[in-house]
Amino acid sequence: MRTSILQNNWMRASLLGLVLMSVVQCGGAFGASAKVNLQLLPNLPIVSLATLNITYTDPLTSLQTQSTITAPWYELTMSITNNSTEYLTLAGFLYNVSYLSSGGLQTTYGQEFTVTNLDPRFTCQSLTGAVRSMIVEGLAPNETYSGLNDPCDDYLSSSISSSKSDIYYVSSLPTSASAGGGSGGSGGGSSNPGTNPALESTSYFLQFYAQGWFEADGRNSDGSPKGPPIERFIWEGFMTTQ
Repeated sequence: MRTSILQNNWMRASLLGLVLMSVVQCGGAFGASAKVNLQLLPNLPIVSLATLNITYTDPLTSLQTQSTITAPWYELTMSITNNSTEYLTLAGFLYNVSYLSSGGLQTTYGQEFTVTNLDPRFTCQSLTGAVRSMIVEGLAPNETYSGLNDPCDDYLSSSISSSKSDIYYVSSLPTSASAGGGSGGSGGGSSNPGTNPALESTSYFLQFYAQGWFEADGRNSDGSPKGPPIERFIWEGFMTTQ
């Protein structure tokens, strides 16, 4: 599956207009991981080439604060159904980005997608003074996560709600301007004057790897784990953009 997708012909064809799709989970999961249905869902099917400035109220100072989402970027929401018998904690994802630049396929490896990619308007301060450090903390067996009432308390059953979805930004995607080989990039070469940089920077192939684990017991009242992790969460998915 991976080999056939990562061919130059596929990437060139994507420039004609691929539809942004939900991440497709591939094989390899086993144990409790095989019983978790995780979906990363695009909120918008287009990569934006304009920087986004978001104004929100800082929960610590109650002052109006501005956050910048650096282009190119697009939005994701997330849905996780834990059909296992264990409690799931999701810390984030690592992802690789493949894209067409200077007429060739470039790949940037090991990008991070964590709670820091959460829409800054969902930033919160809990009653204990702690802020959320994981995307999902101790999701109970047979529970579905698709958004929060209290963005700090993922581990509380009362915080699981289908009425509100978190928004995550995949931002600062590589463009043809960095085709010379930046941090983690492969390949190189100077930009081709005959190409359109804006067109080259909008189609991406992303490969996601989950960073998380399972716990035997639910969380304590302050959100801390009751015991150590018992099993790694294994998940891999692919996404294409336009």
